[in-house]
Amino acid sequence: MSKKIVGLIGMGLMGQAFIKNLTQSQIHVQGYDTDKTRMDQLRKSGGTPLDSPHKVGENVDIVITSLPNSNISREVFFGKNGLADKKYKDLIICDTTTSRPEDSELIASELKEYGIHFIDTAVSGTSAMAEEGDLVIIAGGEKNIFNKSLETLNSFSRASYYMGPSGSGARTKLIINLIL
Repeated sequence: MSKKIVGLIGMGLMGQAFIKNLTQSQIHVQGYDTDKTRMDQLRKSGGTPLDSPHKVGENVDIVITSLPNSNISREVFFGKNGLADKKYKDLIICDTTTSRPEDSELIASELKEYGIHFIDTAVSGTSAMAEEGDLVIIAGGEKNIFNKSLETLNSFSRASYYMGPSGSGARTKLIINLIL
């Protein structure tokens, strides 16, 4: 049986924790980051660095994005060498970026035109918690797509919750942050 492969775009502190936990779950990570040091870290952990966000979508069912904000997410999806491509029909993107709910809703709608599924999978927890696999995921999108993603999401979190349609994960994270 071949090893499962997951794509990852954005390998900062949170992304590095994802790599550690995915690798421990016997999942191979292929990824991209604009920071060469992060790409070298992926290689040293046994993963495969790639030269563009577009290539990260090859030969995977799921791509996780962990980016600074939704403007950068938009560039990764729709910019030059971006992930949005009809050849990636049925690809699932789990976006852990802290985004505005309305941006998540719009991105989901636009990616749907390519046949790509988008789940705003906001994470609640710090990078130290992520390192320990102690994150909570709060997700918005299509429930059947969330269910297909659960095994991967649970490889780097302690719990994953479906909150409703696109934007619901991002919206719930904002509420949690306000309460905390």
